[in-house]
Parts: sequence; C-alpha cells; structure tokens
Amino acid sequence: MRELLDWEAPETTAQLTALLKNNQVCLGSSDTVLGLLAPATIEGARALDRLKKRGSKPYIILVDTKEKLANFVDINWSPNLIKLVEHCWPGPLTLIFKLKPAASQLFGERQTTVALRIPEHPGLLNLLHNFDGLFSTSANLAGQAVPDSLALVAPDIINKIGAIVVDQVPANLAQNNLLANLPSTILDCSQLTNMGTGQIKVLRYGAYEVPVLEQIYGERFNA
Repeated sequence: MRELLDWEAPETTAQLTALLKNNQVCLGSSDTVLGLLAPATIEGARALDRLKKRGSKPYIILVDTKEKLANFVDINWSPNLIKLVEHCWPGPLTLIFKLKPAASQLFGERQTTVALRIPEHPGLLNLLHNFDGLFSTSANLAGQAVPDSLALVAPDIINKIGAIVVDQVPANLAQNNLLANLPSTILDCSQLTNMGTGQIKVLRYGAYEVPVLEQIYGERFNA
C-alpha cells in the first residue's frame, strides 16, 4: 500500500514533483473525480497507457495559468470564448482545441487536438506551478467503472503508482467513503475559427451544467 499524502502538508508538493519528474504516475483527489497524474510528455502518456491498460485515447492536460495554454495550442480568443474562460476557470470545465504543430512532438501521432483545464484545487494548482502541464485521467482500468472513493480503486493501480495524495488522509483506506466530485464538462472548441465562427460541441456532460455555460458564452452549443 502506497503512503497517503495530504495535499495541505508542506512537503507534499516537493514529493509529488520529484515522483512525477521521474515519470511515475500519482493518484490524487481534485475538484473533479479521483485522478491519475503524469507529466504531459510522451513518456507520461506511455506510463498512463501501461497503468490503465489502454492506448491511443488522449488525456486531459491540467495547467495552472492561461499563459501555459500556449505550450500546447494557439487559441482564437473570440469575446465569447474569453467570457467562458474567465467565468469558468479555474473550475470543472475542459475545453478542446487544435494541437499546435510545435507541440505535436510531445504526443507523437496519437492526437491532433488537446483537452485542457485549469482546476479549482489549491494543492493541485501548487503542484502545477512546477510543470508546463500534467496529464490527468480517471483512476480506473480501461473498460471499468470510474471509482468514487479510494477504497474502490483497483489494486492493479494502487500497487503501481508512486504516491496517493488526498485532501484529508483517512485513518483506514478501507473505511474511506468520501465520494469524489462529478467529472468536468467537456466542450470541443476545435472548430472555432480565427473569425469567431464555428460552433462548440458538447462531448461530455459533467459538473458544469450546459445551459449555464451556453448563457455565459452567449450562444447555443451543438449537443
């Protein structure tokens, strides 16, 4: 059993940073579901693929500032898109954009778009200060249900990660019934043009209600 770390402990960020920079996968609580974290690199993606026993499916990238988006995408910032980001980030909203050519080497040929989010979680944001971005994915094996508590995470995952970090360390893992939060809502913005045309598509319903997002953005989405 991996040692449980506390997001609020002063040494936690340094411990996680060292593990992740050594391409070890870590598991942590966040503002959404229990997630696996790895560096946003080819090596990080391969480590997650091996752990989850899956391939080719892309992962969300977490960043701590809008400025770091430029490491992965060139965004056409229409007034409506700016409003959406300013209202919803940090928060449980994931946006998909076209991957910039200069960043494609980070992912090989596995994807042409990338999903990005700024989380609303102090510990995770502190950790992200030390990275251009971190891959994030739910803490389940491919084809299995997403666990809503640490006690339900598969042993195959628990036994192969570098560390577990939670908001409050339980006295007994088996007794930890703390439910994870809802997953992020995912919107595909990859068809938006530099003229502000094109429609956003809803790819996953989650923590942010779509009608609320549409009201903020000022237009209806393609569901």
